[in-house]
Amino acid sequence: MKLNKTREQLINLFIESLEQEQIPWHQPWKTLYQHNGATGHRYKGINAFLLSYICHTKGYQDPRWLTFNQISKNGYHLQRGTKGVPVEYWMVYDKDMKKYISIEEANRITKEDKENAKDRLKLVSKTSIVFNASCIDGIKPYMQEKEFTPMRNHELQETLDILIDTMKIRVVEHQFEDGAFYIPSKDEVHIPYSSLFKDETYYATTLLHELAHATGHPTRLNRQTNGRFGDKAYAKEELRAVMASSFLSDFFPYQVSEEHLQHHTAYIQSWMSILKEEPNELFKAIKEADKIVEYMVECAGIDLKRVNEMISVQEPEQAHEQSAAMYMD
Repeated sequence: MKLNKTREQLINLFIESLEQEQIPWHQPWKTLYQHNGATGHRYKGINAFLLSYICHTKGYQDPRWLTFNQISKNGYHLQRGTKGVPVEYWMVYDKDMKKYISIEEANRITKEDKENAKDRLKLVSKTSIVFNASCIDGIKPYMQEKEFTPMRNHELQETLDILIDTMKIRVVEHQFEDGAFYIPSKDEVHIPYSSLFKDETYYATTLLHELAHATGHPTRLNRQTNGRFGDKAYAKEELRAVMASSFLSDFFPYQVSEEHLQHHTAYIQSWMSILKEEPNELFKAIKEADKIVEYMVECAGIDLKRVNEMISVQEPEQAHEQSAAMYMD
């Protein structure tokens, strides 16, 4: 299947980063809250990943993005020479009516005519070009409504304890400094004593990585986690888990340690080989990582409302995306 512009750009940037032996998804946690500056829509999944990556490489400190029409309708001006970034969305095409319809209409048709809806309705991928607010003149400076302060040490540990208890998984601590792993057959996470880690951040990063693997258990997300070190199945699962543990720093939050990331450089060649042969594996991994994060955040009892309060729409909502558009998570 041919990749759309969003996916093509993301896979190219991703592989380029791996070729430079860099972990492309490791960014400061605040940069992941990319959203539309006119509607407040928070980008997720592939779109959030790409926009966050662009912010990091370009040095943008503003997480807002607008289309050219939104810029014009609000009376702003795009700075000369600014390059846009493609974000993907999906629209529903009704073959019987021969037109695009809203998500609400599609849901109604699916409910009323389940047998024929699958053949009648078709999801069509589209891309829209957005520009960062840092390159837009006239827009008010970005200000967060509230400062999202990181958890204190005891709060982080309490949250980890809740997560472990809700997931109903056994965590076995031991005295070996270099030995953290998940055993699917026993549904156990083994990890060194917390006192053996340099700090609570490194301990939390390691524990969350192994718990991310544990979400694949049949009693949880029921994901295929079989594989041995060095084979493709193992590398794919490691890609999901390391992405998820990094993304989780959005919600706890904590800073992913550089030392922890160095442990994953051994997989870089495997990931490059897989992604060059099977580009869609990257998008599958991002989607799976999102599922893992949503599951673990819910299990940890983290208040997503508190997280979402970071996003502030400073301007009136004068422009909006097409009502039929459905941005992919």
